[in-house]
Parts: sequence; structure tokens; C-alpha cells
Amino acid sequence: MFGISNQIAYDGLMVFGTPDRPAFHGRDVWCDIRSTTSNGHWIPAEGEELRSVLSQLRDAGVIAAQIRVISPFRMVVGQAMKVHESAFPKVSGPDREKWVGTVHTMQGKETDVVILVLGGDPDRPAARRFATREPNLLNVAVTRAKRRLYVIGNRDTWGNEPYFNVLAARIPAEYQHPRSADLHSNHHPCRAAEDPAG
Repeated sequence: MFGISNQIAYDGLMVFGTPDRPAFHGRDVWCDIRSTTSNGHWIPAEGEELRSVLSQLRDAGVIAAQIRVISPFRMVVGQAMKVHESAFPKVSGPDREKWVGTVHTMQGKETDVVILVLGGDPDRPAARRFATREPNLLNVAVTRAKRRLYVIGNRDTWGNEPYFNVLAARIPAEYQHPRSADLHSNHHPCRAAEDPAG
């Protein structure tokens, strides 16, 4: 995350100073969801991937307070709250509103894990431009994550946008076929709880 932020927002001038830390579950990954089915900016296949990632983290012992789910779009945030509730039903409403929100509401709120759900109506590509005009939006998203960053969205479309191309170059991708509503399908979600590393 440091390298991404340093490249997109600080021209490589920051100095890395994070102390040694114990291993943490998972690894940074871009869950590449290429679905053309959407409800406005909300892409149901991305929601299913979010459910999988949250469930894996929960089952690995990562608590809800260590995770933030963010998106550039308010519509995506509204739907992501429902997905979050299905994974963490005991979280209070006020806490959920603090932990699931737009990128701008998360400024100054660092946490161990950030899940960036990109969304974006496939029929309105211009809607992505507000998120990619300046580095600030992506920089805030990346710098909130202290240990892990998961990106959920179409890598072909977002990864060619300004600043997001840096993210695409630095975060490995796992291509995910669009999923059916059957959560017990043969789909293999991004492995959020594997490969513990520093």
C-alpha cells in the first residue's frame, strides 16, 4: 500500500518507516469481476465476491472492527451494508455505518483490512471519471489499509484509468467468472484468508 500511495500521490518522496509486525491473514489481491449485469452502479457479482471475502476473513478470526468496506459510489455502499450485515449480523447499525462507507467518509480512519468495491454502471463509463481525475480518492482508499487491501471490480475497465493503472500494476489479480445467485456454485472466490504474510 505504501508503494502505491507513494507513486500516485507523492512522486516517490515518502520514506517507508513501518516497524516489523507479526503475520496477518491473506494477501493483497484484485478480485477481477467482469460482469455486465448491474443495477445502476451496483454490480451483484461484486456483491457476491464481497460476501465471500468478508466470510473468509471472519472465519479466519478477523473481526468486523478490523475491516472497512469502501466504494466511490453511494449506491454501492448502500448495497454493501446489506452484504456486511449478512456476514456480521451482530454488528450494530452505528458501527456498520462507520465501517462501510464512501471513500471520503473513511478519511483518517486506518484499519487492518480495506475492501474497495469499485462498482460503476457498465453502460455509463464516464461515471468512473470523477473517481480517477485526481489521485486523492484512490490514495485515501489505499492508505486506510494497514495490512491488507482487497479490490473488487473489473480490472480491464478500472485498471486502465489514471492512478488505478498503478494499483493494477502492483496488486495481483484473480479473475472471477460472474457468479449466479447460487452461493454454492463452483465459483472459487478470491482467497482472502490464505498465504499469511507480514
